[in-house]
Amino acid sequence: MFGARTVAGLAVAVLALAGCGTVVYENEFTVTVSESSATAPVPVAIFDNRMGDTADWARQHLGTTSPDRPYVTTVSSNQTRMIGDNSPPQTVNVGLYLPQHEKTGYYALDLTPVADTSVTVDAPFVTYDYSWESKGTPRPTGPPLPVTVSFRDGGNGWLIDVQVPAPTPVGDKS
Repeated sequence: MFGARTVAGLAVAVLALAGCGTVVYENEFTVTVSESSATAPVPVAIFDNRMGDTADWARQHLGTTSPDRPYVTTVSSNQTRMIGDNSPPQTVNVGLYLPQHEKTGYYALDLTPVADTSVTVDAPFVTYDYSWESKGTPRPTGPPLPVTVSFRDGGNGWLIDVQVPAPTPVGDKS
Protein backbone atom coordinates (compact mmCIF):
# COMPACT_ATOMS: atom_id res chain seq x y z
CA MET A 1 0.00 0.00 0.00
CA PHE A 2 2.68 2.53 1.00
CA GLY A 3 6.15 2.35 -0.45
CA ALA A 4 9.29 2.39 1.68
CA ARG A 5 10.07 5.92 0.50
CA THR A 6 6.65 7.19 1.55
CA VAL A 7 6.96 5.66 5.01
CA ALA A 8 10.48 7.04 5.42
CA GLY A 9 9.33 10.49 4.28
CA LEU A 10 6.44 10.45 6.73
CA ALA A 11 8.76 9.36 9.55
CA VAL A 12 11.14 12.26 8.81
CA ALA A 13 8.24 14.73 8.70
CA VAL A 14 6.85 13.49 12.02
CA LEU A 15 10.26 13.73 13.68
CA ALA A 16 10.82 17.24 12.31
CA LEU A 17 7.44 18.42 13.54
CA ALA A 18 8.06 16.83 16.94
CA GLY A 19 11.23 18.89 17.22
CA CYS A 20 9.47 22.21 17.81
CA GLY A 21 7.05 23.55 20.35
CA THR A 22 5.67 26.63 22.02
CA VAL A 23 7.74 28.19 24.77
CA VAL A 24 6.66 30.75 27.35
CA TYR A 25 9.25 33.49 27.80
CA GLU A 26 9.46 35.78 30.81
CA ASN A 27 10.68 39.24 29.74
CA GLU A 28 11.59 41.55 32.62
CA PHE A 29 11.18 45.30 32.11
CA THR A 30 12.75 48.04 34.20
CA VAL A 31 11.49 51.57 33.48
CA THR A 32 13.28 54.73 34.60
CA VAL A 33 12.92 58.41 33.78
CA SER A 34 15.87 59.58 31.70
CA GLU A 35 16.10 63.09 33.16
CA SER A 36 17.00 63.33 36.82
CA SER A 37 14.79 66.44 37.07
CA ALA A 38 11.79 64.17 37.66
CA THR A 39 12.08 63.87 41.43
CA ALA A 40 8.44 62.87 42.07
CA PRO A 41 7.30 59.34 41.17
CA VAL A 42 6.09 59.10 37.57
CA PRO A 43 3.11 56.78 36.86
CA VAL A 44 3.94 54.08 34.30
CA ALA A 45 2.73 50.70 33.09
CA ILE A 46 4.17 48.07 30.79
CA PHE A 47 1.55 45.58 29.64
CA ASP A 48 0.85 42.89 27.08
CA ASN A 49 -1.06 44.89 24.46
CA ARG A 50 -1.95 41.72 22.57
CA MET A 51 -3.95 40.47 25.56
CA GLY A 52 -5.72 43.81 25.89
CA ASP A 53 -5.24 47.38 24.74
CA THR A 54 -7.85 49.34 26.68
CA ALA A 55 -7.33 52.05 29.27
CA ASP A 56 -8.63 49.70 31.98
CA TRP A 57 -6.14 47.01 30.97
CA ALA A 58 -3.24 49.48 31.03
CA ARG A 59 -4.30 50.86 34.44
CA GLN A 60 -4.31 47.34 35.92
CA HIS A 61 -0.54 47.30 35.47
CA LEU A 62 0.08 50.85 36.70
CA GLY A 63 2.97 51.52 39.04
CA THR A 64 5.50 54.31 39.45
CA THR A 65 9.09 54.97 38.62
CA SER A 66 11.41 57.45 40.31
CA PRO A 67 15.17 58.03 40.37
CA ASP A 68 15.58 55.90 43.50
CA ARG A 69 12.97 53.23 42.68
CA PRO A 70 12.41 52.05 39.08
CA TYR A 71 9.24 50.35 37.89
CA VAL A 72 9.90 46.63 37.37
CA THR A 73 7.48 44.13 35.85
CA THR A 74 7.50 40.87 33.92
CA VAL A 75 5.53 40.29 30.73
CA SER A 76 5.18 36.75 29.39
CA SER A 77 5.17 35.96 25.69
CA ASN A 78 4.74 32.76 23.69
CA GLN A 79 6.77 31.82 20.65
CA THR A 80 7.68 28.66 18.79
CA ARG A 81 11.20 27.30 18.89
CA MET A 82 13.00 24.08 18.07
CA ILE A 83 14.02 21.60 20.75
CA GLY A 84 17.52 22.46 21.93
CA ASP A 85 17.14 26.15 21.03
CA ASN A 86 17.61 28.08 24.27
CA SER A 87 17.69 31.53 22.72
CA PRO A 88 15.41 34.29 24.00
CA PRO A 89 12.47 35.43 21.83
CA GLN A 90 13.23 37.20 18.56
CA THR A 91 10.59 39.88 19.11
CA VAL A 92 8.92 41.47 22.13
CA ASN A 93 5.73 43.54 21.85
CA VAL A 94 4.27 45.51 24.76
CA GLY A 95 2.36 48.68 25.53
CA LEU A 96 3.92 51.55 27.48
CA TYR A 97 1.34 53.66 29.34
CA LEU A 98 2.52 57.04 30.63
CA PRO A 99 -0.55 58.98 31.79
CA GLN A 100 1.48 62.14 32.47
CA HIS A 101 2.53 62.14 28.81
CA GLU A 102 -0.76 61.07 27.26
CA LYS A 103 -3.94 59.79 28.95
CA THR A 104 -5.88 58.93 25.79
CA GLY A 105 -3.65 56.06 24.71
CA TYR A 106 -0.35 54.28 25.09
CA TYR A 107 2.90 53.86 23.17
CA ALA A 108 3.63 50.62 21.32
CA LEU A 109 7.03 49.04 21.84
CA ASP A 110 7.59 46.53 19.03
CA LEU A 111 11.12 45.42 19.76
CA THR A 112 13.66 43.18 18.05
CA PRO A 113 16.19 42.71 20.85
CA VAL A 114 19.90 42.17 20.31
CA ALA A 115 21.91 41.20 23.39
CA ASP A 116 24.07 43.86 25.00
CA THR A 117 22.82 46.72 22.82
CA SER A 118 21.00 49.97 23.42
CA VAL A 119 18.79 51.74 20.89
CA THR A 120 16.52 54.76 20.77
CA VAL A 121 13.12 54.00 19.28
CA ASP A 122 10.23 56.27 18.41
CA ALA A 123 7.34 54.43 20.06
CA PRO A 124 4.16 55.12 18.07
CA PHE A 125 1.08 56.41 19.88
CA VAL A 126 -1.96 54.10 20.00
CA THR A 127 -5.31 55.60 20.99
CA TYR A 128 -7.80 53.86 23.27
CA ASP A 129 -10.67 55.36 21.24
CA TYR A 130 -11.73 52.95 18.52
CA SER A 131 -14.84 54.89 17.44
CA TRP A 132 -12.94 55.98 14.32
CA GLU A 133 -13.42 52.46 12.93
CA SER A 134 -17.21 52.79 12.77
CA LYS A 135 -17.09 56.41 11.57
CA GLY A 136 -14.80 55.64 8.65
CA THR A 137 -12.37 58.37 9.73
CA PRO A 138 -8.59 58.10 10.08
CA ARG A 139 -7.29 56.70 13.33
CA PRO A 140 -6.34 59.48 15.76
CA THR A 141 -2.59 59.68 16.26
CA GLY A 142 -0.20 61.59 18.41
CA PRO A 143 3.50 62.22 18.22
CA PRO A 144 5.71 59.19 18.85
CA LEU A 145 7.66 59.06 22.09
CA PRO A 146 11.44 58.59 21.84
CA VAL A 147 12.56 56.02 24.41
CA THR A 148 15.95 54.42 24.96
CA VAL A 149 15.86 50.65 25.29
CA SER A 150 18.71 48.34 26.38
CA PHE A 151 18.69 44.56 26.11
CA ARG A 152 20.41 41.78 28.04
CA ASP A 153 19.86 38.05 27.64
CA GLY A 154 17.97 36.87 30.70
CA GLY A 155 18.03 33.15 29.93
CA ASN A 156 14.32 32.48 29.43
CA GLY A 157 13.54 35.94 28.11
CA TRP A 158 15.06 39.39 27.90
CA LEU A 159 16.06 41.86 30.60
CA ILE A 160 14.89 45.11 29.05
CA ASP A 161 15.70 48.55 30.45
CA VAL A 162 13.47 51.36 29.17
CA GLN A 163 14.32 55.03 29.75
CA VAL A 164 11.45 57.43 29.17
CA PRO A 165 11.64 61.22 29.00
CA ALA A 166 10.43 63.17 32.02
CA PRO A 167 6.83 64.31 31.56
CA THR A 168 6.21 67.83 30.34
CA PRO A 169 4.23 69.83 32.93
CA VAL A 170 0.54 70.09 31.99
CA GLY A 171 -0.05 73.13 29.81
CA ASP A 172 3.58 73.19 28.63
CA LYS A 173 3.51 70.90 25.56
CA SER A 174 6.23 72.86 23.75
